[in-house]
Amino acid sequence: MNVDIHVRRNCHGRLEPELIVLPDVDDSELDIDSDESVELLADGEEENFSSDEETPIEASERRRKRTFNFKWKSQRFVNRDVPWTEEDSMDESASDEQEKSPVDYFRYFMTNDAIRLITERTNIHAAQKKSKFRTTETEVETFLGVLLKMGVVALPQFKMYWSADFRVDSIANSMSRNRFIELLRFLHFNDNEQAVLDRHHPSYDTFYKVRPLLDLFLQSCRGLKNEEKHSIGQSVIPFKGRCGIRQPLPCKPNKWEIKIYVRCGASGLLYDFLFCDDNEVEVEMSSGFVSGDVVLKLCETLPKHANHKVYFDSHFNFLEVQVMLKEMGIWSTGTLRSNRLRGAKLEDDSYLKRRGRGSYAAVTDPRHGVGIVKWLDNRPVILSSTFVGTDPVVEKQMYDMKRKTFIQVPVPQIVNDYRQSMGGVHISNMLNGLYKLDHKSKKWHRRILYWLLSSAVANAWLIYRKDVEEFSGSSEKPLNLLDFTISVASSLCHAEEAAELVRRGPKSRLSTSPTADGTTRGTPILTRSLAADLRYDEISHWPLFSEKRMRCKLCSKIVQISCSKCQKYKRKQNEPMNHWILHLFKIESYWLIKY
Repeated sequence: MNVDIHVRRNCHGRLEPELIVLPDVDDSELDIDSDESVELLADGEEENFSSDEETPIEASERRRKRTFNFKWKSQRFVNRDVPWTEEDSMDESASDEQEKSPVDYFRYFMTNDAIRLITERTNIHAAQKKSKFRTTETEVETFLGVLLKMGVVALPQFKMYWSADFRVDSIANSMSRNRFIELLRFLHFNDNEQAVLDRHHPSYDTFYKVRPLLDLFLQSCRGLKNEEKHSIGQSVIPFKGRCGIRQPLPCKPNKWEIKIYVRCGASGLLYDFLFCDDNEVEVEMSSGFVSGDVVLKLCETLPKHANHKVYFDSHFNFLEVQVMLKEMGIWSTGTLRSNRLRGAKLEDDSYLKRRGRGSYAAVTDPRHGVGIVKWLDNRPVILSSTFVGTDPVVEKQMYDMKRKTFIQVPVPQIVNDYRQSMGGVHISNMLNGLYKLDHKSKKWHRRILYWLLSSAVANAWLIYRKDVEEFSGSSEKPLNLLDFTISVASSLCHAEEAAELVRRGPKSRLSTSPTADGTTRGTPILTRSLAADLRYDEISHWPLFSEKRMRCKLCSKIVQISCSKCQKYKRKQNEPMNHWILHLFKIESYWLIKY
């Protein structure tokens, strides 16, 4: 009987020793050749080439794992010609050539099923708490729109948006303060009474509270049309409350964060994600390492043998993972740590420094089709790839700190390709952080909702911008992310209808102000232009007569009739006052409204 001591981290973050009995491995039925094999990992078993920075899989039962025997040669890796096979099917958001408003792109990710789910689960939770609170799908949409507006206009506390000193009318007129706080209190995405609380139960889910909402959003992301190049990295949600899924990061500004592994395209589109917890990643064939299995899991949804290119940093990169991706028809490039070379002999750092900045060394394993390049910049960098090598080497202008001037540095092709294609995750994180809702909360599922809303808006804006550039060319300039977010939030809030609900007493739709002759004239409440989907929604578009004569927005005539919702002045027709003609949809379409 084999006995080993394994150190594990308990729920409080402390390291505890644990005695493990290793069962004997029966490999009599395994087909093993000289270069690669399939092994069964037992609980606590490690590989011969493991190191302190490499974390082997710790499973409660034996599982299959691939091992490889690499044989290196001191020669350059030859670039592979692997043309990308583009998908024929278009994603739902871009398949329709009809004009769409920003909120239509947002609804592709925050679907009607998601709104219905939030409404039902919130009402169930309120009933379980013996409360009479009930909400509707329209109110939930308004609530989400208010959250998006709060991300644009940041204040320390929620109540300040309704205060006298810091009141924000676009938020305060959409929903009352008490209603917002009450809805935020009962906000839920799953039924707590059906949760499995036993951590050792097979059906236990760490993210049970948000699992249905995450699955709906993940389904929408996976349904997008894939790009050729993808990058895998980490996204974090700062959280200091009590939660078993938060990760300690002592060297970061935020010491405790919820970690998310993401796969993004080169444009920044989020295609797949995986929340980090203490459970192992379930894959068909394990690479032997947790971070390596994360890469395999995120690449499972990519089409096989379509020659997609995937890039990741040294945290995820293992030579075994790259070979397994290559067998799936997915080519990869990434930085590599010096203790993961698997026996590859590269020139030492002192030799490269004597040759100068830009020097490099390369080795290749022809059998497995993987190459390693060690390149000297300000310090040595090691990269490995299954499809790109060193040639061609180009001269790049870089700054020399010692000489205080720019110099020409030779850069191999693998370095150029990695630099140009690795930024997808950084673009996604940057877009999510621009107008995110960053209010503190003790409930971790709220923080995940805020991240999901930011990701949905960022994805929707990237697809919207791509559609505008493809279908409109240079004739139309797309909205920036700020205007796009405001448009989505305004459409979700239904500003005019919600403003009527929060008014107290039978007030008029017009605010009156005295004129020079003592009479009063009506001034529309909303002076800004609404989004296209609100202008054409056929709700509450009433004609208003004003003593003030203004220019028509459509024909430039002097008019006195306006729309109560759109605030676009219409042309005054040469006919009796018992007929008013309004442009509600297009210039060619008219509605006849009896006086």
